Order: sequence, then C-alpha cells, then structure tokens
Amino acid sequence: MAEGRGSTIWFDVDYAQRNPNDMGMAIHESVHLVQAFGNCPWWLTEGIADYIRYFRFTIRGDESKKPRKPGNGPKGWERGYGDTAFFLNWLTQNKNRRLVPSLNQKCHDRQWNDNVWQQLTKATAQQNWDEMQRSARDMGSPFSNDVVAYLLRTKSCVV
Repeated sequence: MAEGRGSTIWFDVDYAQRNPNDMGMAIHESVHLVQAFGNCPWWLTEGIADYIRYFRFTIRGDESKKPRKPGNGPKGWERGYGDTAFFLNWLTQNKNRRLVPSLNQKCHDRQWNDNVWQQLTKATAQQNWDEMQRSARDMGSPFSNDVVAYLLRTKSCVV
C-alpha cells in the first residue's frame, strides 16, 4: 500500500486508485517520517502511527477501519497496528493523557525498554492489557458507540 522512509512516502498507485478515500494511509506513513526512531520496537512504531491515524485524526471514509475492540490473547499490545493503537488509546483515556507523546520521546531518545510502561502508567504492559480486557468485558465488548457514549457521559475519557 505505502511506505514512508527518510523524507519520502511511496504509494502503491493501484491501491490508491482503488481506495481514493483512504487518506488515513497518508497520515499513517507521514507519522513514520516524523518518527525516525532508533530503538523503538516495530509494533510500537506501527501502533503509534495507527493511533494518530484513527484516534487523533478522523477522515471521512476511514471510520470503518478504526479499531473497535481490543484483540485477545497474551501480549496483544505487541501485535502492532490496530491492536496496539487501541491499547494506546485506552491507556491515554484511562492512565496518562500524555502517554503517546511520552512514548514517542522515549523512542527518540533511545530510552525505550519494557519498564517504560511502569514509568508512564504505574503498571506493566501486561497489567494494563489485562485491565483493558476486563473493562471491555464489563462494558459489553466489543467497544461500540454505546460504550463511547457511556465514557463521554461519565467523563471517563478525555476528548
């Protein structure tokens, strides 16, 4: 589909012609140009790019691709892309509003390690993942518009 590296984004012309409304692809790849990380794991790099695409920018036509529920299984946050983006969004809403900028800075400063979760959220990645999974079950997983309405009504998230 596309790849961003250095100061250039390459687009698959056939894909772009078949999917003219997928402007989120350009946002995702643009994030990679800014990232230029040194020691950040691939799944976090891709997860941050999808978090920016789906949870910070909303583009008409892209909503159907937005992650609506967390993936299942151990270490699901390490799947990258949508699963990691969903996890980052949940953490941003529930643990640390500045999480993604802080993660981004840690990666830029080559300070990434598994202890970063504890530093920024006061819990390990696994503890956070388990809590997110429990909250999804408690509120009627998958996350849906009803859940979003509930979070807004109860002021459980920051918009």
